[in-house]
Amino acid sequence: MNVLKHHGIIADPIGRTGRDTSVFVANSGYTVLATHGGFVELLVKLNDNVAVGQRLAVQRNTFGEVVAEYISSVAGKVLGYRTDAIAEPGTPLVFVFYNTIPPEFPVDYSE
Repeated sequence: MNVLKHHGIIADPIGRTGRDTSVFVANSGYTVLATHGGFVELLVKLNDNVAVGQRLAVQRNTFGEVVAEYISSVAGKVLGYRTDAIAEPGTPLVFVFYNTIPPEFPVDYSE
């Protein structure tokens, strides 16, 4: 409806937009994958801001020993995460959206 109102097709005031709701706009995504199998303890929640180097999750084996710690390599916002307590190697654990500056001269891909 806002698009129709913006272009004058409908003569009403524009309603709520992304600016009104403080929506987070990103152009890149980062997925944290499990490197080991075991029980996962997430240290972040949905929509949390994440800094570079921040611990996102800890994974333990059945004896309670830490087998992996997952650290963010980007600064952004948590878009989603795994809700199961157990994860196998290669399982996505946390999804972080972030903004990156595109290169001034992108590299051409050869076929």
